[in-house]
Amino acid sequence: MPACECGCGAATQGGSFLPGHDQTLRARLEAQVGGLLSMRDLVGVMKRYEEGKAPTEELENAVRTALVKGRSARRA
Repeated sequence: MPACECGCGAATQGGSFLPGHDQTLRARLEAQVGGLLSMRDLVGVMKRYEEGKAPTEELENAVRTALVKGRSARRA
């Protein structure tokens, strides 16, 4: 049986997650980038970058900003 993708290590019944563990992973990822709105902004820049509408510098700045927000949120 596959291991749960949230990182808990438990075996699933064939899916990617145990019940509710997808939300555990989502919350952990949100926290790492400073929350849901920060994640939205980061994904938006990533999408624009992939479409050729954002320069590399904008993507780099968005990643740095998100990670700093996440680090600051974890310290608070």
